[in-house]
Amino acid sequence: MRIYADTSATRARVAALLAARPPARPLTLIVDDRPGYALAQLIAVARSSAPTLVVTANRSPFYLHDLLGFGPQGLAVVGREPVDFADLAQRVARGETFYEGPPLPPDPLTERERTVLRLLATGHTNAAIARRLGLSGGRVSNLVMSVREKVGVENRVQLALAYFDLLSLWQEMLAGA
Repeated sequence: MRIYADTSATRARVAALLAARPPARPLTLIVDDRPGYALAQLIAVARSSAPTLVVTANRSPFYLHDLLGFGPQGLAVVGREPVDFADLAQRVARGETFYEGPPLPPDPLTERERTVLRLLATGHTNAAIARRLGLSGGRVSNLVMSVREKVGVENRVQLALAYFDLLSLWQEMLAGA
């Protein structure tokens, strides 16, 4: 079993939890312990033949749609309650495909808009997005404006925060300042 987590402490805790009830077959477990970590790792292991389980606390429908788009066998959105990693891993090892999380509304973004949002949220400039997708700078600017309107935010910083489920925290911090 491969465990991916941004911190060694998280990897060690999860490994200890799974030691008592290891999954019946090899799988990849990705713990989203920092914003965007699971997405980056899921993209990296997408060609792996091992089934994949992703555990995240991110409740952003845009981020969750992206994670699901990369095809993990299991995706669990968790809160403050303890996570039964062994049960989730056993389910994926048995071949079960599941999503456990908030109900997802239909994705209002086109595939191209979702790609632009993902790239923008992970720090790409409009010029870098244009080069990567083979689009003109004007086309990328139009796509960013369309995404901003659909997400209901005013700027690209708010877009990134919304993607990583941090917008409300940022708004609370501004209100308290």
